[in-house]
Amino acid sequence: MKQCYARVTPVLEEVAVVHLGSGTLILTELAFHFPPHRTIHWRAWLFPPLNGALGRFGPTRVLPLSIRDGQLFPASIRRILPWGFDFFVGSHDHVLTSAPKPVIRQALTLWL
Repeated sequence: MKQCYARVTPVLEEVAVVHLGSGTLILTELAFHFPPHRTIHWRAWLFPPLNGALGRFGPTRVLPLSIRDGQLFPASIRRILPWGFDFFVGSHDHVLTSAPKPVIRQALTLWL
């Protein structure tokens, strides 16, 4: 496993992990992948559309507003992207199995 600590805000921290055996990048807060249709409880379903996370992969509207360190955060992203991964798993969403590295790079280019 490889790990990278990314401090996004004073209260939001991320530890990006790549499981080398499966080539899976695991993130909890930096990016989300909510397909347009999900079968979950209606209260849990309110957050993705309100926060710009429904039907696409990437950070939510809250992330750009919450970044406090304009140098540390991009450095963390630049450390993560070269890692060998073929899959993305997030804690709130669905697995991204189709070309995750270019999709992640495009979603996070604002900070590169």
